[in-house]
Amino acid sequence: MTIPDIADGDSGAVVRAKINAAFAKANLVDSKADLLIYAEESPGDALSFFTESMLSSTSVLAGEAASKAIASSGSLVTNLEGKSYRLIGSGIVTQRATRRLRNQAVYAARWGASRDAMPADPVGDTVRYGIAWLAADKSLISTTTVDEYNILPATGVRVVTATVSRDMDADYTAPSNARYWRPYVQTFGGAGTTTDIEFIDVWKSSGLPGPKGDTGDVTVELEALRDEAVQAYVDAGEARDEAEAARDLAVAASETHAIYVSLMPGADPTGVTDNHTVLEDAIAAAEALPVGKRLLIVDGIYKNSDRLTVSASDLEIRGKPGAAIVAATSTYAPDHVFASSGGADRLQLINLTLTGNGSDPVGDHGTAPQAVYLAGCDDVVIKGCTLHNFMGTGIALVNCLRPRVRNNRLHDIGQLVDGATPRNAVPAIWAGLGSRYVKIQNNYFHDCRWSAVFLFSDESIVSGNTCTFIGESAFYSEGVDPTGNGGVEVRHNQFTNNTVNGTYIVDMSACGFEILTHDTAVSDNTVVNAGTHGIAVGIANKILVADNIVRACNVEDVSNGSAIIATLSSSVYNATSGSIGDQITITGNVAYDERGLCRYGIYLNSNDLPSRVFSRLNVSDNSFAGIATADIYADAGAAPNADGRDVIKNNSAWLDQSLDGYLAATTSATSETAIKSYSVPASSMRERGGIRVTAGGSITGSAGNKYARLQFGGFAGFMTVAATSGQAGNWHIEALIINRGYNSQIVSGRAFFGNAVVDNQRATKTINTSSAALVQVTGQVANAADAVTCDYLIVERIN
Repeated sequence: MTIPDIADGDSGAVVRAKINAAFAKANLVDSKADLLIYAEESPGDALSFFTESMLSSTSVLAGEAASKAIASSGSLVTNLEGKSYRLIGSGIVTQRATRRLRNQAVYAARWGASRDAMPADPVGDTVRYGIAWLAADKSLISTTTVDEYNILPATGVRVVTATVSRDMDADYTAPSNARYWRPYVQTFGGAGTTTDIEFIDVWKSSGLPGPKGDTGDVTVELEALRDEAVQAYVDAGEARDEAEAARDLAVAASETHAIYVSLMPGADPTGVTDNHTVLEDAIAAAEALPVGKRLLIVDGIYKNSDRLTVSASDLEIRGKPGAAIVAATSTYAPDHVFASSGGADRLQLINLTLTGNGSDPVGDHGTAPQAVYLAGCDDVVIKGCTLHNFMGTGIALVNCLRPRVRNNRLHDIGQLVDGATPRNAVPAIWAGLGSRYVKIQNNYFHDCRWSAVFLFSDESIVSGNTCTFIGESAFYSEGVDPTGNGGVEVRHNQFTNNTVNGTYIVDMSACGFEILTHDTAVSDNTVVNAGTHGIAVGIANKILVADNIVRACNVEDVSNGSAIIATLSSSVYNATSGSIGDQITITGNVAYDERGLCRYGIYLNSNDLPSRVFSRLNVSDNSFAGIATADIYADAGAAPNADGRDVIKNNSAWLDQSLDGYLAATTSATSETAIKSYSVPASSMRERGGIRVTAGGSITGSAGNKYARLQFGGFAGFMTVAATSGQAGNWHIEALIINRGYNSQIVSGRAFFGNAVVDNQRATKTINTSSAALVQVTGQVANAADAVTCDYLIVERIN
C-alpha cells in the first residue's frame, strides 16, 4: 500500500490518520526487521551489519555489502553505555551497506566512540569520524574527516553529528560524481589503545515536501536494504521510510517554521529606533515553537539597547549578509548581546553580524560588554558570524561542553577609545571555568587588543585560525592549578595549523602562543612578527612543540626575545604549585630572522630557580637561520641534567654569516689587517657542537709576498694562503672546528691557491667558546700596490 502525501490543506485529523497508517505498515514487519533497523546504530547489538579493516585500508570503504566480511577482529563488550564493539590498536569500522545520495535531499550521520584504555602520550592517538564518498559503481572517490579527536577514558562517549547533501545546504557537500556514501570510524594507536565503537547512525534529514508546496522524494528506500546481503528486509526499510516521511510532513504542515524579526510588530529595520523589545519578543516566539525553533534576521539593521537572553534549547538564530544587530547607545548597555545562564543547549548562532558600541566600562572579561556570553550551555554552534567593536570579549563560554566556534570573523575587540590601555584579559574568545571539548576552528582575528583566544578549557582543539595585529599573546592557555579555574585542571589541548602575523606588547607579553598547561601539543603553526617570543611554553609537564615555523620574532626587541622559549618562571598567575618542567619536547621546528632581531632560537629559562629544573627535556631536529645571539641557550638552572635523561641533539643552522658576507672587501695594508669577520655567539657551538667556515677571494700584484689567513678565536694563521712574488689568482679556504668541550677543539681544513692545496691542517686548539669567539679573514701584502680581497665569509653552525 502506498501512503498518500500530506497536502497543505489536510486537517489535523487527516494528518494523524496518514501518520498512523504509515506506522501500522511498519508494525507488520517481524522482529527481524526491528533488529535490522536497530543494527544500523550499534555494532555491539548487531555486528553482522558492520565490516572492518585492521590494516586501516580505505578499500574497506568501497564496494557492495555482499562483498564485505563481517567485522571479527575486535570483541563484543558491555560497558557503561551497553553493548559495543571493541578494537585494539588501529583500524577502520564502517557499515557494510552503502547509502544513496539523491538530489534535493539532506542526510545525517552520527558517530559515537569511547576509549577503554589509552597509553600516556603528549600528543594522543586520535579517533577519526569520517565520510567515504562513492561513485555510481560504488568505487571510492575520496574521504572527508568530520572529526578527529584524542578521546581519553575520561572523555566518555564522544558524539558528533553532521549533515551531507549533493545539492542542498548541509555541513558537507558531496563530490559532484558521488552517488553513495558510507560513514566510518577510524582508530589510531598501538596495542595499548582500546576503542569502543558505540554507534554509527544514519538517517534522512530533509528533502520532503515543504510548507510552500515544493515537491520532493517522499518514499526513500533504505539503501542498505537494497544491497544483496540484506535484501530480505527491504519491506521494513520502505515502511520505516514512509513513516518517517509522514512524520516530517506532519511537522511541516503544523508548525510556523521560523520567526522573522522583520515581521514582528514594531520592528524597525532602518537602524534608527531601539528594537530591544522586538528582539526579545522574537526570541520568545521562536523558543515557543514546538519544533524547528528558528529566528531569522535576514534584512535590516536592528538597534539593541540591552541584553537578549536565550533560555530554551534547540534554538537557531540565523542572519544574512547585510543584516546586523548594533548597539543602540554609546554607553555601557548592552552588557551582552546574546546571553544565557543555562538551558540553551544546542543553540546555533549562524551568519550573524553583531556590532558593539566601543564603550569603556570598568571591568575585565567577566564584566565588560560582550557579544555572546553562554554559561552552562552544551553542544552550541557559533559559525559564520562577524563580531566587532566590542570592548569586552567577543565570545565567552563558561562551563560549556562541546561548543564549536568556527568560520567567524572577530575584529576590533577590546580596543578602548582614545588609545587608552586595553582592559586586562579581554580576548576575542574566552573559554573556561569548566568548559571542555571546545573546538575553535578556522576563525579570523584582527586588531584584538588582548589576545585572540584565552583557552582555560580541557581536552580542546584550536586549529586553522588566522590572527593579525594582536595585542599580548594571540593564543593563551593556562590552568595548572585548578583552584583558579572552577576546579578544572586544564590539560590535553591541541593548537595546530594556526597562523599568527603580528603581536605587540600591551602589558608584558606579545607571543604568538603562550601555553602553560599540561599534556598540550603546539604543532604545525606559523608565527611571523611576534612582538617578543614566537612560542612560549612551560610551567607544566608533557608539552610538545613540533613542526612549527617561527619567523622574524622579537619585533619589540626585548633582551631574551626568542623564537621558542620554555620557561620555569614562578611569576605566572595560577601556575606556581606542583612539579613542572617534565617531558617538554621541542622538535622539528624552523626558526629564522632575516632582520637579526630574534635573540635566541630556543631559550631554556629557569629564572635560576634551584627548586625548578627541566626533566626529560628533548630539544632535537630544529633548524635556525639569522638568530642574533644563540640558536640554543640555557641559563644555569635550565642546563641539561647530568643523569642523561635530557636530550639536545641534531639541531642545526641553515646559514649564519656576517652581515656583509657576500660583499667583497679588500686590503692593501703591509701589516696583517682584518678584511671580514664574524663573532660566534657565546656558548652557541655547545659543548659538542661546532662550525664550518668557508672563505675565498683573490690576490693581485707581483711585487712581493701576499697572504690571506683565516683566524679563529685570535689564533693567528690557523689557515694560510701564501702567494710569492709574481703570483696572482683566486684563493679558497675550508675549515671545520668541532668542540670537545667548551675549551677544547679539533680543527681541520684545507687552503687552495688556484687549484693547488697550499695548506692542510688537523690539530687541537684551546679556545674558550663559552665566550664569543671571532672568525676572521686577514690580508697582508709586501707592496701597497698589491691587494688581497675576500669575496665571501660563510659560517655555518653544526649542533
